[in-house]
Amino acid sequence: MKKQTAISVMALMLLTVFSLISVNKPPAASPEIKAIIQSDSEECNATTYQIYPEAMTLWNTTWNAYYNTESTNDGVRSVKGENLLKLHEYIGASVKGSRGVRMYYGLVDAADSIPDLFLINTVNCKNRTDDDVLLVRALDEAKEPVNEWISRKEADGYINNWQSKERSDGETIVYAYNYGWEQLWSLVGEESTKDLDIIYGLRTLSPQENATDFQSVDNDMYGSIVYVNVLYTSQDANRAFTNGGGIFDDFTRPCPQFCDPDTTNITPLTR
Repeated sequence: MKKQTAISVMALMLLTVFSLISVNKPPAASPEIKAIIQSDSEECNATTYQIYPEAMTLWNTTWNAYYNTESTNDGVRSVKGENLLKLHEYIGASVKGSRGVRMYYGLVDAADSIPDLFLINTVNCKNRTDDDVLLVRALDEAKEPVNEWISRKEADGYINNWQSKERSDGETIVYAYNYGWEQLWSLVGEESTKDLDIIYGLRTLSPQENATDFQSVDNDMYGSIVYVNVLYTSQDANRAFTNGGGIFDDFTRPCPQFCDPDTTNITPLTR
């Protein structure tokens, strides 16, 4: 059984490689799926594209097979609309600069393997140090969001658990992804009437990404596995990922390559 699972995962990874060879070009637009390009002067929030539902299905299926999860809820995170609005209000109207959210991976229990998300405000690519951090955990059994406000100090410890976790060969280390607030509002609306749903996936890097946006330890090997988030707004109570559901991803900029160099929760890139 384990051998069959491993073969299935490898096959899915190979399919993903071919789907991502031309990463600089967004998919052709359709009535439901249109490319969104963030024209922002801030380098870390520079570019975001929507993706096809078929690509997300492949990435998420690969994630579930790789982690052999017992519940589909394990790979879904959801931010309550009211909490997204509160996070944005921390910045304040008087603050000038390009605003964004850095979604860090972290482990509340260092022994866990599946990370939760920790949302931290950024201005001009720098983390805001005085704001509370929004911890976003797996959906509960009723498929409802599980959100918690925690201190920055507490969040740093959980984030470092993920960053210090030993990775296997073939995995690219990624600490976080950057999102501009304009991107988030395009999904949920500035009144945050909708929850922001996030589904995990695994995909492989193209050689171009390996050399630019991501930092691979072994630059002689390509097709490295990397964590990916897809942000969307579900259209039913099961938070299903469906065509036309405001789907977009990811070809956002990752950390540690596009992170605040002064932040306390970035550890050295080591094996």
